[in-house]
Amino acid sequence: MAMRITDETLMGTFEQKRELVRSFTMFDDDFFAVVMEDKAAAQEVLRVLTEIPDLTVKEIKTQYSIRNLGTHSVILDALAEDSQHKLYNLELQVADQDSHQKRVRYYQSNIDISYLDKGRKYEDLPELYLIYMTKFDLFHLGQAKYTISRSITGTDVVLDNGVHELYINAANDDGTEIAELMEFFTETGTRKPQFPD
Repeated sequence: MAMRITDETLMGTFEQKRELVRSFTMFDDDFFAVVMEDKAAAQEVLRVLTEIPDLTVKEIKTQYSIRNLGTHSVILDALAEDSQHKLYNLELQVADQDSHQKRVRYYQSNIDISYLDKGRKYEDLPELYLIYMTKFDLFHLGQAKYTISRSITGTDVVLDNGVHELYINAANDDGTEIAELMEFFTETGTRKPQFPD
């Protein structure tokens, strides 16, 4: 279960508070939100996960709420925009008790609706990276990263609707930089030279 910062957890001595902070990992919602508010940190995480080395974060919002009247609202863990106006939705999921792919689909639809004003053309929808990070291997295929693509069945034709769906997990160490980053996400007190403080 993810650690949550509450009034009760903030009570106590300085040393107790220090121990509380030391127990956090990047998979704790509140800690993730605080870290990702820093553009440089968000940019480094996104560069590793997307494997786009020159990605530049222009803006980042954490715990970004999309309210819907009469339907299920969503709170995005982090939503970033880069210098080319591409969007990146980073989601953490600790529990394996939901339809994860349908959750990603619903988040995509909410982001699309919130970024296409009335009267604008569909081509104006920004390119979107949906990055879904879990502690467990959702597909059980032994990889740290799964990239989903749309294609025409029976052909090698890949269709591009501007959506990039990435599933990242901390369960598999496949020797990639992404696996190293996920180890960093799950450990307390870990320091890695390639992921500066």
